[in-house]
Amino acid sequence: MSEKGLCRTIRAVFWTAEEQGTLGARYYCANHLNTDERFVFASESDQGAFRPRNFNSILRYQGDEKHKRKIEEIVDILNGNGVPLRVVNSRDQVDVACFANAGIPSVNYEPDRVRLILS
Repeated sequence: MSEKGLCRTIRAVFWTAEEQGTLGARYYCANHLNTDERFVFASESDQGAFRPRNFNSILRYQGDEKHKRKIEEIVDILNGNGVPLRVVNSRDQVDVACFANAGIPSVNYEPDRVRLILS
């Protein structure tokens, strides 16, 4: 890729088998965390990726304060555009726990319960 002038790669990884013990996440982490790849952020959404309807929608954050402030800046922009969301400190990571525990800033999106109740 460098011969084409490209020097950045953004990878999004999706896995399954969570309900069988986070097999996909653990496999990916075991095979990629200790390589020369650079991970900057990890995210999961165990309870759906529904649009936030109220401020009960949260990003459960695990990581350092510097990166938390960046996440909060993004959330402030979303709030200003009608997307209610807030950030809370939490060690409640499942799929991305391996990355979070390795010091990679991580969030677990938890949507409000309105849609779940109305479904």
